[in-house]
Amino acid sequence: MNIDYREWPPCAALSGVILAYWRVAGDGRSVPSPTILPDAYVEVVMNLGAEVTLEGPQMHGSQPARAVVGLLETAIEMRYPADVCTFGIRLHPARAATFLGIPPASIVNIVSPLGLVSKALDDRLAEVVKTHPRIDSAESHEAIENVLIEHSRRAPATDDVTVRAVDRLLGVDVPIAVSDLAGELGVSARHLHRRFLDEVGVSPKRLERLARFARGGGRR
Repeated sequence: MNIDYREWPPCAALSGVILAYWRVAGDGRSVPSPTILPDAYVEVVMNLGAEVTLEGPQMHGSQPARAVVGLLETAIEMRYPADVCTFGIRLHPARAATFLGIPPASIVNIVSPLGLVSKALDDRLAEVVKTHPRIDSAESHEAIENVLIEHSRRAPATDDVTVRAVDRLLGVDVPIAVSDLAGELGVSARHLHRRFLDEVGVSPKRLERLARFARGGGRR
């Protein structure tokens, strides 16, 4: 059996907080060199299969059962087992830090056990996995979303200008100058730069560079 990758959008209640869910399952021996590529997203990644090994500056060793993979600037090599089953939750870059309840700068270039970042969320997701160990049904997807909806209600609001700016950067086909982006949004370039550092953890230009990798392919 080869590797099967599927991706789908969140429910309306999580739109703008969660960008997508994805699931990878199959025989890892059919993937010669899997890699986590640099990109502009923060994800909660749940390993539901056999042990996955990571080799990179952010982590060396076994991938945590539930991990936060932050905005990465360098690739991480992986070694897949025969039994691959991974479920991912892709967070909006402007809302990831507030959703997880941590300082934005702390999610740049990290791969960390979710329990060290947000123990409450980790505990709730672990309970779902006990009932749905492979997260492979509509019922299990609904259970995951219920946890995320409840968790998102505790998160503070994010500046709308920052959200719109991030959406613009993620959607462009060619680079856009920060001054032009700020002008479109009716703010100064300095204000936009400061908002990004406060809420995303990186500057607009840095996120734009990472977004180029995202447009070239996913993490798995």
